[in-house]
Amino acid sequence: EVPGLFAKDEMMAMTADLHNDFIRDRLGKEETQANLKQYFTDCVRDNLHIMLCMSPLNPKFPVRARKFPGLVSSPTIDWFLPWPEEALVSVSHGFINDFPLDCSDNVKSSLITHMGRVHKMVSD
Repeated sequence: EVPGLFAKDEMMAMTADLHNDFIRDRLGKEETQANLKQYFTDCVRDNLHIMLCMSPLNPKFPVRARKFPGLVSSPTIDWFLPWPEEALVSVSHGFINDFPLDCSDNVKSSLITHMGRVHKMVSD
């Protein structure tokens, strides 16, 4: 939670909009402003996803890492490296092989290979 992010009247308006959902999801909880605000915070935490893309080769990366240690201390990092052509053809084979196409098996095989090669050409 970020203190002071919303003015009191803004928070009151947002929590008022959540009234029916709060009653449905938090059975037995008293309908106080503090509980509504906590419900709002929980909904945001459960549904807000942020994706930041930063290159470790950028000279500003270590500066940002020092300024904002939370960005690099516990995120999920997915490294996307180039795929080999064989892997790309295998993926297209998995999608197209069982898909009914009005063509010969030779044409279908050529299409599968072509799709893998096109993806490879785009990334090169």
